[in-house]
Amino acid sequence: MDAQDLGSGVAAHLFEPRLDGVHAEQALSVGGAVFGADGYNTHTLMGVPGAWLATAVARPVADGTVVKNASGADPSVYVMAGGMAVPLGYADYTGLGYDKRPLTPVPGAWEATAVARTAPSDGTLLLSPDSATVWQCVNNGGKKALTAADFGPGKLSLNDVVSVPTSLTAKLPTAR
Repeated sequence: MDAQDLGSGVAAHLFEPRLDGVHAEQALSVGGAVFGADGYNTHTLMGVPGAWLATAVARPVADGTVVKNASGADPSVYVMAGGMAVPLGYADYTGLGYDKRPLTPVPGAWEATAVARTAPSDGTLLLSPDSATVWQCVNNGGKKALTAADFGPGKLSLNDVVSVPTSLTAKLPTAR
């Protein structure tokens, strides 16, 4: 579904949980050349209040969302982890179970920005297939090993852990 603030002319792609597999009220800003190049100009626009649209666009795409370029210009598939689009090779795509989730098309310019990030945001929880260790991203690009004591009521949740390729956790330095 696509939305437009009719007052300002700003357009956005709204994710539909039952179709896109992401949380409700998430949106990505779509404008300029991307609007036509990625095919959003063929979607029916729905008028929404500008304040609501601004709030929805400001929310990050949920961790664990599987994304791909809407135009097809980049055939790669990524999983979102703390705002970073982490590339998934075929073995990781199937081995981590992402082949069972819907692919969410995103604008190419947005994808390029997310791919260019060097690390997930601080606080993001990661798990890779080489170890049972859950890592928390810290210090703008580092990682800290967590223990079972870090999880539970009033603490971190295992539901927030994103499975990522070993190549990502291997490149993040361990914080001391």
